[in-house]
Amino acid sequence: MNLTDNEIIKANDILDKFDFFNQRAGRELWSDKPKDIQDKDIENFSNDVKFLKDLINRQKAEIERFKKIETTVNEFWGELQKLSIAKGKEKPTLEELLEYIEQVKAESTEQLLKKIESRLANNTDISNVQYQSIIFDISEACKEMVGEG
Repeated sequence: MNLTDNEIIKANDILDKFDFFNQRAGRELWSDKPKDIQDKDIENFSNDVKFLKDLINRQKAEIERFKKIETTVNEFWGELQKLSIAKGKEKPTLEELLEYIEQVKAESTEQLLKKIESRLANNTDISNVQYQSIIFDISEACKEMVGEG
């Protein structure tokens, strides 16, 4: 997730506002405002807090996504190194790397197809003809993605 310039500016503005109202002068200035304006300020404060929480949670989710990618890449590299060592090599060749990527891609696609088939098989709202048509379309799409094998 990339934070936009506007989101960063808004977050900094909110933090500046929090900082000001946390000081004595800000609190005294606010307490002199009419009740309806104070109520609006409280509503705006709640919206600001929600905005910051959403921003932080989006960033946290993005960090978690990158951690999963890093784990997958490390596992992938570890498996590839094991294959190379088994062949008596220090590191894999480019051809071995590409071959392994194709293998992983095909296995992942096959697992995805099995999950989709399982979910469709349990769906009583579609006919057998619709089911077969959907599975065929998905299979064809998978073949295009990873090749006929």
